Order: sequence, then C-alpha cells, then structure tokens
Amino acid sequence: MLILGERIKTSRISRGWTQEELAGKIDTTKHVISNWERNKGNPDPEQITALANTFEVSADYLLG
Repeated sequence: MLILGERIKTSRISRGWTQEELAGKIDTTKHVISNWERNKGNPDPEQITALANTFEVSADYLLG
C-alpha cells in the first residue's frame, strides 16, 4: 500500500494541515498519521472511509 501513504501525505499537505490537525479530524493520533505516511502501518476500513470523507475523495483514490 505504498500509494496510500503517499496519497494521505499529499492530500494533507495540499490542504495545509499538519499531521496533528488531520489526526484530530479523524480521531486518531499524530503518531498514527506519521506511520501511515511512512508506510509503517495501514488504516483500517473505517479509517480509510474517514480519510476519504475528510479529504473529499473516494476510498478508491486513496487506495490507488
């Protein structure tokens, strides 16, 4: 899921959000966001849905 981490990071930066701000929007921690962006972990299906809704994109886009 290398694409997922890149898309989370790109989407977050394009909105001018910090990892902490994104974490607050989807009820997780900055550490978790950092791990996702570095491909050290993956969001579960509910978190993918929350990310897609927050970024106003499809889950398919995030997953590549």
